[in-house]
Amino acid sequence: MSFRRRTGIVLVMGAVYAAMCFVSQQVGLCEVHGATTTDTLGTARLPATVKARIYRELSNEFNPSGGVARPVVEAFDLKMIELGPDGHYGIRVWGSNRVTATVCGATGNCPIWVFDRQTGDLLLSADGWDFHVEVTIHHGRYDLLTRANMSAGTGVRDLYRFDGRTYQHIAQTDETY
Repeated sequence: MSFRRRTGIVLVMGAVYAAMCFVSQQVGLCEVHGATTTDTLGTARLPATVKARIYRELSNEFNPSGGVARPVVEAFDLKMIELGPDGHYGIRVWGSNRVTATVCGATGNCPIWVFDRQTGDLLLSADGWDFHVEVTIHHGRYDLLTRANMSAGTGVRDLYRFDGRTYQHIAQTDETY
């Protein structure tokens, strides 16, 4: 097959894929259990009781004397994540640098929270620049991994295991970049 023909096929396939994504986002098919990939805590369509519980938990996470303004908290990134092979989902809220540097450290580490999607219970509170759902399972839930920068050339990986109620820190591994 000629280069020109392959290029034409790739362009057509790309256009079809882009159109499919655009259409699916317009009709809501890209949503996963009430949140899209671009949602924030303020824009996510969550049950009012769950959202109120998350706001309460986050207000407790920050210094009560100063705290963080509600508009900043509402701008935190939100994503639904699968926490177990049974289809149980959680809500990952990330105080990312695109919102404000007031909640993130100089090394790019931001607070990361995971809440139960059904109850709004806080399952994990951590810091980092990277977050992964692992394939290993404890008490019916996947393990979680965060990575945090400690300096320009070092960092740590923190592994969390579900104990049946919340995620507990079980291991820390040093990294050198």
